[in-house]
Amino acid sequence: MAMRSLMERAAVYRAISAPAALIAGGLTVVVALGMVWYYKRYPGLTPTMFVLTWVGVLAIILLAAGGLLWRESRVQGEPLPSARMWFALAQVLPCVLAGASITFWHWLMIYQIAPVVFYWMVFYGLALLSMDEYAPGSMVVLGWSFLLAGLMTAPVFYLGLERFGAGPVDGAYAMACTFGLFHIVYAVCVWPRGGRHPRPGDLG
Repeated sequence: MAMRSLMERAAVYRAISAPAALIAGGLTVVVALGMVWYYKRYPGLTPTMFVLTWVGVLAIILLAAGGLLWRESRVQGEPLPSARMWFALAQVLPCVLAGASITFWHWLMIYQIAPVVFYWMVFYGLALLSMDEYAPGSMVVLGWSFLLAGLMTAPVFYLGLERFGAGPVDGAYAMACTFGLFHIVYAVCVWPRGGRHPRPGDLG
């Protein structure tokens, strides 16, 4: 039942995900460019600062997305969290745990944080693709975009570390180009048309 309900609500996902993606993309670009500015003006953007900054950005985005979900749940007359939300969280949890673990150990043991952006792209892409059975096709395209970008970025980061000393500022550029621009493009492409949110009856 949860799977069927999720598939029937693909249009609702678009209504929620487009504003959330725009917030995520815009905030990511602003913070990434701020990192670059800080690094060039005050060289000292440490791996710890890099990770903590993006954890803070993630927290803000999750709060914003939670607010959008809460507002939509009131429009739809559904409880929050719903069975559909728990089902979706269960689908993406393995990717989230894997990404968090690799980030922690990469920072703790290697103390080179730029390559970790590659892992973020890959696991975020896999998380989106794990919902391909019930998510809108546009979200699946977004997932593939992140997965392929991460796989293509990996050799650039690792070779860059060896040859050019790639560091956090390079990771900031990568964040702006992927988590920033990809989300902005996605939001523009799927933004709800017509000025109203779909109702359950509209979806058949």
